[in-house]
Amino acid sequence: MPASRRSAIIVATDSQAGQQLLYEVKRLLTRAGFSYEILVRPTQAQVAMATVKYDAVILDATIELPEGSNYAAFTAQPTAMDHILVVSRTPLPLNFYGFRGGGAPIYPNEQNNESILRWLEGQLEQLKTRPTRPTLEKNLLGSVITMMRAMTQVREAPIQGAFVSYTREALPQAHELTRRLQSGDPKLRTGGPIPVTLLESGELALEDELLTMQMRWHLVGLIEKRIKDCSEFWICDSKHYYTSWWTQIELTLLGYHGSGKQDHMPIWRYKPSVQRVDQPTDLVPTISHDQKRRLDRILSYTGQSMRAETIQRTREIGSLHLLERSKFWNDEVFSLGFANDYLLEIAPWVGQKSGESITGQDVEMLMRGDRSKFVAVPLRVIQDALSNHVADFNGYQIRNEPRPRYLWYATRMGKHTAPPGSLDQSLAPLPVFRASTNRT
Repeated sequence: MPASRRSAIIVATDSQAGQQLLYEVKRLLTRAGFSYEILVRPTQAQVAMATVKYDAVILDATIELPEGSNYAAFTAQPTAMDHILVVSRTPLPLNFYGFRGGGAPIYPNEQNNESILRWLEGQLEQLKTRPTRPTLEKNLLGSVITMMRAMTQVREAPIQGAFVSYTREALPQAHELTRRLQSGDPKLRTGGPIPVTLLESGELALEDELLTMQMRWHLVGLIEKRIKDCSEFWICDSKHYYTSWWTQIELTLLGYHGSGKQDHMPIWRYKPSVQRVDQPTDLVPTISHDQKRRLDRILSYTGQSMRAETIQRTREIGSLHLLERSKFWNDEVFSLGFANDYLLEIAPWVGQKSGESITGQDVEMLMRGDRSKFVAVPLRVIQDALSNHVADFNGYQIRNEPRPRYLWYATRMGKHTAPPGSLDQSLAPLPVFRASTNRT
């Protein structure tokens, strides 16, 4: 085999659609000049070794019933290694994604194999000309060390990328901004093209989806990681940008990482209505020591794999009596309501005015939740109401989305960490409740 020929491995599923995709991917790899190998029903060790042995690793992360999935063999490496291509016909778990986005559909949608193949073709062309995998050392211990070193190199590499922050009303304008940044439009910034991270509408939560406060913060932890992976923060300005809980949290995260010293990443604001860019200097709050400690505590329950098993640990602490719980932390984070009560947003978040910074009081309200804006609805109340076909709360109609979301629990030291009843002992289903109203 010529020394310059690239190698690939396909981690396939054994469903009919998975085998059809495998057949087409083999043809695609042959046309692209890659040699390839195949893994079906792999072990975690096999997948981990493959990430440092092949120039391209194609993971079929589809969740199919009753066939199952490959998630028991996955690790968090796809979130940090550029040559691992995650594809799926179904939405990915909330806390599992590829470093290269675009290979899986946004919840609750599905995609077919043809869409996957179109995406793969472009990614393989890039990896063929610019391989990014680490160099493999031949012995077993050496390859493990290489794998760990590769992850460290990814974390310590110079960061370059733009995170685009927006509200749903400005999604078309955010897409336009993304295209212009990726193409290096000199009217926006100097320095040429730049990679862009834009979380699509619905990728982490639907606009009308009910979330517990715990799940809100788990999603914030995922957003935090995406922001930290970038070097610039771009605001796509809109009417409601400054009254959204989510966008205000994103700005608060910048202050959190700057530790109140205003040494956060540069912020640019794109105003679509006038096609103008400015660089605001007073939008990021100064975070107090106590606020930083509380954010530390909250965000410690997220991470590269979102540490899903800590959700159960938090609930166990919350179920203790007050005196017993005080041995841990006497904090709302460990209350049962934090984990189990779904928040029905009955009024828009009233945050900063356009151009004004977030105050310390605003940060407190963001962290603890303004109870005048939410109605807490316990899970059991929702379930009882839905079973009786009466799901009306404060003029809102609650309905259950047929497709659940999933939370991925990594296998650790050969042991499954997912709660009983999880799919493939690694995927815990999460009910999705949505709220609608006829109010104007």
